[in-house]
Amino acid sequence: METAFPSPTRTRRRLVVVVTALLLTGFVATSFGSYYASLASLQEKVTGAELPLTSDNIYSAAQKSLLQPALISSLMANDSFVVDWVHGGEKDPAQIVRYLAKTRDRFGTMTAFFVSDTTGLYYHAGGVLKTISPDDPRDRWFYRVRAMAAPYETNVDPDAAHNDVMTAFINYRMVDDKGTFLGAIGVGMSIKSLSEEIRRYQGLFNRDIYFFAPDGKLTLAGADASTVATVDDLPGWDRRHGEVLTKDHSAFTYEHGGATHYLNSRFIPELGWYLVIHGVDDQERAPIRRALLLNLLVAAAIAGVVIALTLATVNRYQARVEELASIDPLTGAFNRLSFDLLLEQACKEAHRTGEPFTVALFDLDHFKKINDTHGHLAGDATLVAAVKAIKGQLREADVLCRWGG
Repeated sequence: METAFPSPTRTRRRLVVVVTALLLTGFVATSFGSYYASLASLQEKVTGAELPLTSDNIYSAAQKSLLQPALISSLMANDSFVVDWVHGGEKDPAQIVRYLAKTRDRFGTMTAFFVSDTTGLYYHAGGVLKTISPDDPRDRWFYRVRAMAAPYETNVDPDAAHNDVMTAFINYRMVDDKGTFLGAIGVGMSIKSLSEEIRRYQGLFNRDIYFFAPDGKLTLAGADASTVATVDDLPGWDRRHGEVLTKDHSAFTYEHGGATHYLNSRFIPELGWYLVIHGVDDQERAPIRRALLLNLLVAAAIAGVVIALTLATVNRYQARVEELASIDPLTGAFNRLSFDLLLEQACKEAHRTGEPFTVALFDLDHFKKINDTHGHLAGDATLVAAVKAIKGQLREADVLCRWGG
């Protein structure tokens, strides 16, 4: 029964495939493991540190912009001049107008105002603006302030005295020594400074910054928000705004357009708004993707070099093995196995072409005596010399084989 041995070519091919698979599997697994670890680290950095830090900075900026106006309004609400003027029947409106104008100019506010609960007159630094009415939607803030328990509120509304410019008003309740409500007094600050601060942070952190009212409507944004009217319009956001605007702090991560989006929400009680930071990590992922691509290219290059070296080593080893299997190591002549193969091939060729060939078999006389008398090393030298002499007489097509042992 004949045993089928795999051919050297097939074995070599199988070895190359196995080595290639092992190398590529190792490199690819390592590269993608590093890639996903970097993505996880990036997400943790963004959600756990960067967005909260941005939110804290914007929150601090908003507080800073509103702290001074609140202090100014508190001083105005406790100014005895205003209290006495109201109790005196508000006889000279020019006095309160001058007072409001000086307050505005001294502290650099956009406006200063006083609305009397007795007369309903709205005084500001430029004169008497109007008489408020509970039927006017724009005057509802006053009746809200009159009924509230807190000493003041921050409200953002168009300022009718300045062409409806959006203004952050500090509406302070003014009461006398007996606790009688006299009216609402305070200052108004342009939100332009706050907007500039928002834009600065938006450029610094490469994040979209929005302010939303509790009902989800956009009140202020750091950049062009022509496509965002409510929190539900945020890119890729497909859930109700109640999920974002219900807690003092909330954070969300979601996928949209092949990128990961982050939302961080924070309530600002001084404004009654929610600060929402929106970010897309596509730009942050770009260096990680480039690193992955570079790792894969390096892996392919290394794998190519290793495969080439493996092939060269295997080829050299195979050539050496084939040489050892077919050549007599002592004399350099073909061995008996090679003789059998060459003889079989020659017989087939002669049978096919009809051309005869010759086989000459000879030995060295008294060779055993040389070994016994002079030793095996002398015998080996004799064999080498004999083969060398015979090869010197052969033609190019002749083959010399060592038959005996």
